[in-house]
Amino acid sequence: YWLSALLMFFVASKALTEGAYFHRMNRCSWQVKTAISSSIYSKSLRLAASEQQKTSLGEIVNLMQVDASKVEMFMMQLHTLWDGLFQIAGYMIILGTLLGWTCLIGMFIIVCSIPVMGKISIKMFGYNRSMVKHTDNRVKTVNEALQGILCVKMYSWEDPLAKQVDVSRQEELKSLRKIAYLRAFMRAFMTALPTIAAAA
Repeated sequence: YWLSALLMFFVASKALTEGAYFHRMNRCSWQVKTAISSSIYSKSLRLAASEQQKTSLGEIVNLMQVDASKVEMFMMQLHTLWDGLFQIAGYMIILGTLLGWTCLIGMFIIVCSIPVMGKISIKMFGYNRSMVKHTDNRVKTVNEALQGILCVKMYSWEDPLAKQVDVSRQEELKSLRKIAYLRAFMRAFMTALPTIAAAA
């Protein structure tokens, strides 16, 4: 009975400490995102006229929203970079004590899966860069249309502009769809990997 009580105590302690940890990391990630967005906005107001011609509004909006959100998500997993090594070492010691050398087979399978995950991540990064370019073009076109709305209405350019925006949007959706497929495959692969390693 005392082992069951000890197990319940550790599970309850884990739930409490993890709740406090994620609460603090959420606040930290929100603060980092807010700081990045406000810094980009302040910098955009101080850009010289020559730099304003090189930088579109879409690029600035993407930096403030998309890139800042990625940094926010990274902050949530920041401590996993060093904590994960200790977790793997601890689990391997426990499995080695209970199962013996056979636990190394599962570890070997997990290590072999790292290059696969790396290639998928590189592919996702490439598709994401492609998507951001099309997003910039779409936002730039819409911004120019809004700034020159009188000329657009005068010369009836609504349909050509709508087609141009739609082309950029379709290309953006193609990249987004590929990213979604790769992300789904990665999550399915990561979910199935522990089962495969345990079966081996």
